[in-house]
Amino acid sequence: ASQYGDMAALPAAELLRALTRDCAGFLRFYQGHAEGAKRLRRDAESLRCLLSYFRLIAPTLARLGDAPAGAELETTRLRFSGTRVSVAAAEEPAELLPVTFDDIVGNAELLAAGRRLARDIAGFDLAAGRNPKGVRNQILFALGAPGCGKTAAAHAIGRYFLSLCDKSGLPARMRVIRRTDWASAYQNQSASRLLEIFKEEVFNAPGVCGVYWPDIDTAFAARGDADVRQEEKANLATLFGILDGTIGPRNGRWFLLCDANTLRMATLSRLSQSPIRALGPVAAEDFVRLLRDIKLRGRARLLPLSEAQWRAFGERCVAEKLSGRSIDNLSGRILTEMEDFDEPDDYFTVSFEEKRKMIERLSRPVDAARIDALLTTHCRFEKDAQARAERDRFVDRVGEIRFHLSAQQAALELSKEVPEREGPPERKQPPRGGGR
Repeated sequence: ASQYGDMAALPAAELLRALTRDCAGFLRFYQGHAEGAKRLRRDAESLRCLLSYFRLIAPTLARLGDAPAGAELETTRLRFSGTRVSVAAAEEPAELLPVTFDDIVGNAELLAAGRRLARDIAGFDLAAGRNPKGVRNQILFALGAPGCGKTAAAHAIGRYFLSLCDKSGLPARMRVIRRTDWASAYQNQSASRLLEIFKEEVFNAPGVCGVYWPDIDTAFAARGDADVRQEEKANLATLFGILDGTIGPRNGRWFLLCDANTLRMATLSRLSQSPIRALGPVAAEDFVRLLRDIKLRGRARLLPLSEAQWRAFGERCVAEKLSGRSIDNLSGRILTEMEDFDEPDDYFTVSFEEKRKMIERLSRPVDAARIDALLTTHCRFEKDAQARAERDRFVDRVGEIRFHLSAQQAALELSKEVPEREGPPERKQPPRGGGR
């Protein structure tokens, strides 16, 4: 870096000319390289050489001088902030769900921990480059059955975090890790991509960053497989490095929310903190509030149920061991029943607000008996699906046992076919009386 020491003090125009001359010399050096394999022959090779030059020179200049104040530029693909560059197109394609803490029923422990973590990270001081609070744990792990509301809770925490940062003017983003980010058909490429995401978009983000990794147990699944691929080993090493703190700074500038349905004890022992149990709605009042006050909000006129009938509904949900996802499916069926009518001809020509008023006027009420019938149908479907899944698992297990028994039998038969040696071969004696 000593040969570039004077560049940091140059004005912008002089610096650009100096970099252009240096870059041209870099290209000429490789165009006439002594080794034929490194010599540039095609335009594509020259472009890769240019990219290598700028990747080398950028961190060097960043170390030599301070980042220009107020230097912000955003293109369709890249975002520049001082000397930092991030991928603008890497924003989450699907926005966070439009949920808040008020929309979540149950999971109070998870929401409280997520709220505290979001406030801690949102307090990062960008000017000082430090977090005034000693954030000792930047990872929040939730463990719960499918449909318990883990995803909705994580999205509510993410929205709360972004709203806090927006009020204070702190640059922030939420990054959702998807399976395509860490699973690929190429050896080691997915682990490299995973590291790139965390290093470029999270650890070196222009502001603060929150990450949500749903169903992280699918990434852990390969841990117990005997035929684990090299790619999966690299993914696991990267993942455990992020979770145990060996990869990434503990600077209070980012946080990670991750959830799983179930984990092996060997995997749980590698985590740096105990996971929070996400139970979802558990009491009768939870199910009533979730359906009546949240999922069917604003439709009380179309739900002519007494308090006793609502209480009976909630108690049945508890008895059937339903989840929040089941209530979401049930609410969709009820909404379909309410809006099952033929629209008048003028419906298709009026404004949006007029259409809403027309739907509200024509919607039909759904009474307790109909809700109970829909609930019965849903429970029957859930039980049939569970029975089919258990039957399929049983058949698969029987197939595995039969395969191992057949392999043992084949090994025994093969061992019988191999002739047993009675002993070592006899040594031939040299002829007696032979002369030299």
